[in-house]
Amino acid sequence: MKLVASFILLILSFQLKAQTFGTTSIIKKADSILKATVGERLYQFYTYDSDTYYEYVKKNGKTSWETLNKKAKTKGNFVNTNVRFDFKHPEHYWITGYTGIKLDANLELIDSLNTNFIPEFLVNDQPCNFISAEEALEIANPILEQNGINQVTCQLTFDLRAQVYIWTVEDLIYENYSDFVNINAVTGEITDQGQLRRTKVY
Repeated sequence: MKLVASFILLILSFQLKAQTFGTTSIIKKADSILKATVGERLYQFYTYDSDTYYEYVKKNGKTSWETLNKKAKTKGNFVNTNVRFDFKHPEHYWITGYTGIKLDANLELIDSLNTNFIPEFLVNDQPCNFISAEEALEIANPILEQNGINQVTCQLTFDLRAQVYIWTVEDLIYENYSDFVNINAVTGEITDQGQLRRTKVY
């Protein structure tokens, strides 16, 4: 009986050890996947996000999370991680986003990499084909003028739902109300318009 119990403990100990990894090796694995997926040219604009976390099971069977690069090895029984790499382009600073490399307990890729926030012109190594802020304002002005133009802002963002970059032109018309016009940053097409209620104005 004691022999069986010792054997079971040995197996459990082996499984626990087999699912503990060096954190540097995990980051390198994710890094190599990223590089192979996006290519050398886009890869240079990525940097590892030190706030990356991994999931593991503690000795008491409860799940917990830990920062990936906090220690040389992962804790407990490794479950999975989503290694984040932030994207930053020196010229096109408005391109903001990150790509996560999701790895399972065996450090195998779980899901495809999200790079949709990188515009096609940059993917294809072509000049930027976005309309300018001035052009966006010209498109929005006829709509904003209906209530009189007061305090206008123009911001470029990535629409997660539509998966496109848009110019959002917003005009503060009252203390807590503003008109807005959303414009496709490539085609110049108006994708949405209306009025926003703002709870507080800074």
